[in-house]
Amino acid sequence: MTASVARSLIHISDDIELTFYTAPLRAPPSINTMEDADLSTTAVLNGLGLISSKPFQRSPLPDPIEHYAAIIVGCYSPHPLVPALRTALRSHPTYPSVPVIAGIFESSLYAALQLGSTFGIVTTGTQWEDIMMKGIPEPGGVVGSRCVGVRGTGIGVLELESGGDGAKEMNCTDYADNVDRMYRILLGKALELIACGAEVILLGCAGMSLWRERIQTGVWDALQVQSRKLGQERAVYVPVVDGVKAAIEQAAAMCRMNKV
Repeated sequence: MTASVARSLIHISDDIELTFYTAPLRAPPSINTMEDADLSTTAVLNGLGLISSKPFQRSPLPDPIEHYAAIIVGCYSPHPLVPALRTALRSHPTYPSVPVIAGIFESSLYAALQLGSTFGIVTTGTQWEDIMMKGIPEPGGVVGSRCVGVRGTGIGVLELESGGDGAKEMNCTDYADNVDRMYRILLGKALELIACGAEVILLGCAGMSLWRERIQTGVWDALQVQSRKLGQERAVYVPVVDGVKAAIEQAAAMCRMNKV
């Protein structure tokens, strides 16, 4: 999964240097429940040497942690690792200040608020629908009231790696059919949310990063067909947001602001 996300970020700005970190052994291979999120939080904090917890092993970053200006938690959920990192690094002896710590879930929400009046989230398992709705912050109802809904696709996190650009690497005869099946499901859920009033679509999994361009094209094509049937002059563009890229760009902006 880490490699797939890395492939999706080849066009990130040249002034941003990315280091990718995968949770150490014994951490869940994918996050499918909040229990998995809790386990991965402990695994990563232990791996980075910020706590000591068995049975997880140490798995340090290539450079000392103070080398990094920002940390992105690449799981689309109200992941406990985000606040846990902030708490741990506030008391870290070598950190001069707390770095920008962003979760891709929250970052996509902030992007949605700037792109449209309403948004919807397309995610993996249906178990995330209620979790994400409850995890959307509601300061005065500003964010939560603008979400038209969350739609689970039933597609597994790791299954997404067989699609998008990564599909070409599969050495099996039926991969094209499987990729097309997943694409139709993802696109269908996005269009459902648009029919419910969403002006922005958020991709609710880091594994969907490689799918963003294809889904964006599919959404636009479908809206153009619909507008012609209704006799409208032009379709209304609905942006599709990848939370990983949103988090990186927002974190970079915060780092630049702090230097001013």
